[in-house]
Order: sequence, then structure tokens, then C-alpha cells
Amino acid sequence: MVGRARRGQAEVLASLLVILIVVLIVSYLWITGLHVSSLSNRYLVSRASYLMAKGGENLLVSSNFTNTIRIINVGSVESRIEWVILNTSRGIELARASACSIGTAKLAPGESTYVTCSAGNPIGVVTALGNVFLVSPQLIVPPVANRINLTPLTVNITSVANLTNLLSSPAILSSNSRSVEVGISSGTYISGVGIYNYTSAINTYVSISLSAAVAVFISKDLAHPGTYNILILGIGAPFANQVSIGGENYNLSYITRGYYSYRVYAYRVILQGFSGQISGFVNSLTPGVYVTPLTTPSYLIPIAYTFSGVGAPLQLQGHVDSIQVYAYTSDQIGSHYTGYAPFILVGDLDGDGYSDIVLDTWTLSVGGSSSIDDAYDPSHDLLVKTLQPLTIVFRSAAINASRYSGVILALKLWFWDDSIDGPLEIPNDVIVRLGLVEVTPSGTKWIVWKDFAYNELVRYRSVAELSTSPPEYLFGYTPLVQEVYFVIPPQYRANGTVLYPAVEVQDPYGLTVSGYNYEADSDIVVDIGYVGMSLVG
Repeated sequence: MVGRARRGQAEVLASLLVILIVVLIVSYLWITGLHVSSLSNRYLVSRASYLMAKGGENLLVSSNFTNTIRIINVGSVESRIEWVILNTSRGIELARASACSIGTAKLAPGESTYVTCSAGNPIGVVTALGNVFLVSPQLIVPPVANRINLTPLTVNITSVANLTNLLSSPAILSSNSRSVEVGISSGTYISGVGIYNYTSAINTYVSISLSAAVAVFISKDLAHPGTYNILILGIGAPFANQVSIGGENYNLSYITRGYYSYRVYAYRVILQGFSGQISGFVNSLTPGVYVTPLTTPSYLIPIAYTFSGVGAPLQLQGHVDSIQVYAYTSDQIGSHYTGYAPFILVGDLDGDGYSDIVLDTWTLSVGGSSSIDDAYDPSHDLLVKTLQPLTIVFRSAAINASRYSGVILALKLWFWDDSIDGPLEIPNDVIVRLGLVEVTPSGTKWIVWKDFAYNELVRYRSVAELSTSPPEYLFGYTPLVQEVYFVIPPQYRANGTVLYPAVEVQDPYGLTVSGYNYEADSDIVVDIGYVGMSLVG
């Protein structure tokens, strides 16, 4: 009895310690001014299973920015809510669940309840086991102002050429750059896959006939109204695929060089300034991302979608300002290293009037810890890992640090990755960075920034079974939308340093093999839809 009592006391103390740590962390964020508020009134949803809670607990918490939260027990055990974490005018506080209005403190698997507290806005709960479940990894705090006038920074980025002028290292786009590593397999190149810069042309007529297209990204070319920038991904052999450029034909099933023929495992076709006709599984030049089912059950990329077979026919005929064709093929002619160019699309993808900057390293498939996430087959992976990030510096928005105390940056992005198991196999590495930089002769130096790592971004992705219910589990159309307030450090204000807003994106994942498990092998889609700025005097 004494031993059990001591163990009980120890568990209580451990739970209180967890609560204390949470309070200290969120209080620190509050005090230091890392205030983040959403620009959208959409519900923010937290997948609690990603928090690796103990005891099998798994709660999903959502909030609509009132003083009410909804809690769903999506775990396998009963949970009891002991504490409610509140955002109040005095800061972050804890309240006993009994002090709030709660439908029921005990939740059996599948049950849900609502919590309302008059003392503040609930942003999370603590269970009797000491597990902490939050609405979002960021604090929901009052907006910096009732209305923030933002200057859009991405408005003039209408093409890859415009984007090149903003890169901290413009050469990073070049196919000769060692910026991106392709065909990664167990840290070696046993898969023998490289990417081949097949052909390119400008100001010409194209006719494209593909038997097994997998995804089509269609965006408006804002610099040339009535034309479109398009990225096409698809399966090579054994399907018949042909691209005709100015009357010259290119086979996207097999590539012949001399006496040898090399199988094409997959391809990437980028059209800029396209005007013409599209037919097949996509039959309209409507902005969005269209995918065929990638596995059974099907999985989706956000924004827009349609369905067909696994790999489906697609045809395009018309005029292009430029076309680039890349093939995943034998590393005897393909390279293990390339620039970012095959993986970048610029154009208005969501129809909001602003160009999106899309980094897409994913090509064909999805997978989990027991398979390679992006592969042609088990012996030929299509994995891509960026060796250095793509850093976009908005040089037209120079900030004299002596004149301002801080800067508010707003970011809207969509995120998707091809891992079914999510954080169970993918490390929580940084994928997107937003902040202020100083440009020096030796390069770009980050001064203040906020990182967006995998576990935060994955909450907004749409790798979800189509048949899943209830609807709260489908996250496909929710972008991450945040404002971040950055305090300019005193030394930079004193020196009158010129700072610039910047955003950075990367795919840090290659492949780690652990026994029979394939881990850390996600390929991703990041769509930077908007970056805005407001200066604080």
C-alpha cells in the first residue's frame, strides 16, 4: 500500500511538473513577444496523435477563436480532463476543469465534449495522465491590432525569371548546381536513378500525349493574361508518352543514346506561358492541383483535385513561351545532383490574384515506414533531398532598422508530403523559415526568424483517406496562415542596419533505413501563396 501510494504521489508530481513546464514555455513566448495570430477564421485543428502521448491517449482539439474549444477522443483509452490551459488578459493561466463549463470531463474513445471558460480563451487541456493537448503549436493570442495594413511582397513575382532576381544565390536554380540530390537510397546510389535534363525550348508549339500522368499543377501566368504555367508529373515506361516540340518528337518512355536505350521511370514537364487546349483526366485550364489516385485508398494533394485511374491519359496542344522536360532515368546519363529548376513552379495556383511559389520534390507515390515514400518500384526510388535551402529575399522592401521597432510578416502556405505515417517516421526538421535578413558581401545573414518544422506543417496537409469520417479529419483545404511579429534587435536599430524580409524553403529528407523500416524519406509540396509586411514604428 505504501509503495502504491508513493507511486501515486510520484505520478501526481510528474503531472504537475509537466504542467509547470508548459506554463513556463508559453509564458516565455508571451513575455518575449512571439505573438502569432491567424489571419483566417477557419478552425485550427491539432492532430494529438503526433504528440506521442503516453498511455495511449489521443485527443483532437479545435477552436474557432471564441472562448470555447471542442475535444474529441480519437485514442483507444478513456481520457479524463483535469486542467484547462487559458489565454487571458493576464497571460497564460491554468484552470481546473471543474471551474469551467464542460460537458463531461471523462471521454471514452470516440466521444467528444466542449469546454467553455469565462476566465479566458481555452487553448489546450491537460489530462489526468499528464498529457498536454493544444489547439496549435503556436499560441492563439489577441491580434497585434484590430486591422493591419499589409504590403504584399510576392505581388511582382510572376515567373521563375522574377524569382531568380530575389534568390540569395541565383545559381541555385541551374541544372549544373549541386543544390538538390536525386535518387537517394540508403545513403548510396544502389537504385541507379538520376535526373536527366532531356530538352528545352522557347517560343514554340507543343503537342503532348501522355498515357500515365499522375499530377498536373495549373497556375495562371499573371505576367501574360490568358496563359498558364503548368507542371506535369507522370509515369514513364511501360506507358507510351511523347512530347513534340516544334515538330521534333521526344519519347518519355525510353531515351535512346547511341546504341543504348534507357528506361524513363518518371518525368517532369514544365510549361511557361502556355495557351491552347488540355484534355484527358484534366480537361480545363482551371488553376489548381489535379491528381490521380496514388494508392488504395486514394490520397490527395490540397487546393483542387479530380479522379481517374492510377496514372491517366493527358493531352495538351498549344503555344508556350518555354518548355523544360526532365526525366528520371539511369544515372549513366542522368545526374544525382541538379539545381532547383525541375522542382519550381511560379504562378497563381489558387486564383487569389497573387503568384504562388511552389517547391515540389514529390513525383509519383506515397508510402509509410515499411516502404519508400516516393518510388517507381521498390528498386528505383525517386527521392529528392535539397542540399541547401531556397532563400527568397524581398530586396524591394528594404527596412531601415533605425526607423522601426519591429516588423509584422504574414505568411500563407499549403503543405503536403507523401508519408502516410507522418511524424511516426518523419523527423521534425525545419522546412520553411520566415524572418528578416541582412545582406552582406559574404552572403545572407538571418537576424530574427521563425521556423516552421514538419510537425506543425503536417497538421495542415491532406494525406487523408477519402472515406474517413467525421469530416474533421480531412485537412485538405486549410492553408497555414499566420502573422509573426519580429522585434528588431537593439544593436541593429542603433547601427541603422538595412534589413530585408525573407522566406526560405527546403526538403531536408533523404532516406534512413532502420532494420526493415524506411524512414525520413518524405518528398514534399510547399506552396508559398502569400507573403506580406507591415512596419511597426
